Amino acid sequence: DYVEISDASVGTFGSSDFSVLFWFKADSLGSARYLMGKSLPDFGQGWDIRLDNQVIDVVGVNGWNVNITTSAFATAGTWYHVALVGSATTVQIYVDGALAGSTGRAVGTSGAPFRIGMTTNYGGTAFPGLIDDVMMFDRALSPFEIASVIAEATGSACPVTTTTSTSTTTTTLPPLCADPTGDGLIKVTDCLYILKAAVGLLTCAPECICAPAGTLPATATDALACLKKAVGQAVTLSCPCP
Repeated sequence: DYVEISDASVGTFGSSDFSVLFWFKADSLGSARYLMGKSLPDFGQGWDIRLDNQVIDVVGVNGWNVNITTSAFATAGTWYHVALVGSATTVQIYVDGALAGSTGRAVGTSGAPFRIGMTTNYGGTAFPGLIDDVMMFDRALSPFEIASVIAEATGSACPVTTTTSTSTTTTTLPPLCADPTGDGLIKVTDCLYILKAAVGLLTCAPECICAPAGTLPATATDALACLKKAVGQAVTLSCPCP
């Protein structure tokens, strides 16, 4: 099954900025399962997003070809968030808030309808699973805005302290710098948490883990340092924790 939107303007971006966001969960994995788009693959027109086994392929946003291929991540039965963001010169894809690939921009056009769970193709393979919360914006969302959408859908995790104990000793593991959600990883959701803490909406425990730029109190600069780390830039975090 799939959803078809007959309004030809939906998914036709021209030279304008755009963002397409959605969640998906595959029942099974296979080759070229169409998540959404408005392509005519048999004629090399339009664009689409496909789940190809464990990777996502983005086709037709920089000429008719596979323009972006993410690293392998997908497993059946797991929900993932995807954001495709187009600006004046680039198209980027984010998976669960982390940048997963980018390319130049030359988005293809077609007269095909926009479809969710399939594309307009003779003999194409429909997506076997669930797709939810599809959103389109006429601007390029920032990483923080994408993280905010994810956080709103999933809720922000509370900071935790991990404690191991035996009958004779108790050992408290040190908190990870820039990891206020406490899962042992630095992700975009942590950076959003730090930004909210900087404006007084949330509290970090301990406070020092939300200051990866090295100085308390936490500010937007700390959130930016966290974001650079989360997307793989070579930055050094130095929380002022004892």
